[in-house]
Amino acid sequence: MKNPVKFTFDTHFDDRAMEAASVEARARKTYSLDEIELLKKDAREEGRKHADILATQAVAASIGQVAAAMLAAIEAMDGEVEPPPRSSRALP
Repeated sequence: MKNPVKFTFDTHFDDRAMEAASVEARARKTYSLDEIELLKKDAREEGRKHADILATQAVAASIGQVAAAMLAAIEAMDGEVEPPPRSSRALP
């Protein structure tokens, strides 16, 4: 039986030239003024959309709070109103 050889993690399975070319292709050194303006415009639009979402959520939460307060006020008024006498309930 053959003795196994311990793997030492120093073996490279890919070509260094391919690796260097892919790194070079991904790296950008500078952006043009048009690219910078486009990136700024996109970032502003994304921020505006996020702010709109947060504002809508805040409005929805406040509407829920107003509805709860109105319900509590109506329930409190129901406890203060006297029921009509039995004789008036029989009127057509």
